[in-house]
Amino acid sequence: VGQNAQLLIDEGVVAGIFAVGRDITAQKRGEQALAESEARHRFLAEHSVDMLSRSAPDGALLYVSPVCETILGYTPEE
Repeated sequence: VGQNAQLLIDEGVVAGIFAVGRDITAQKRGEQALAESEARHRFLAEHSVDMLSRSAPDGALLYVSPVCETILGYTPEE
């Protein structure tokens, strides 16, 4: 549960509490599902026998799979 609470103080004495809570279960489930999906895709990319890469619109390489070095003989930095 996501929550926020604020004490209402009157002349140095707690006069009340203002609290808001919300159920974030669906949000947390979504975050967990995304993390699991990313882990699966990362595993596949890192262990694939196919050369995989991702580039920016300007052609800069953002990701190069490890097998590229095996096949081409160049490190990702090269």
